[in-house]
Amino acid sequence: MSVADDVRNFEESARRLVDVVFTDDTAYFDALPSVIDQELGTPLGGLTAAIEEGRSLADVRVAATLVVEVAEDFRAQMPEDLALLIDDLSAALRRLG
Repeated sequence: MSVADDVRNFEESARRLVDVVFTDDTAYFDALPSVIDQELGTPLGGLTAAIEEGRSLADVRVAATLVVEVAEDFRAQMPEDLALLIDDLSAALRRLG
């Protein structure tokens, strides 16, 4: 896989996570267990802002790394689909090096 493919994969993984968690009506986010809502809300908001504002790849990586690191502490309490999205994001980050 080329560097461009790795970057594209990372960006797509980050966008998928943000799109699922912050749907138009935020129903998914609001339905999360409170500990996840409280702990992941700010990092996910930062990732969303970095993506939507078109910030640099480095800024999006920092925001995504924070999401992955915070999520590790609450993985057992997450819905499976959210855990898989975060796993995908983590793998994409590792491929970027």
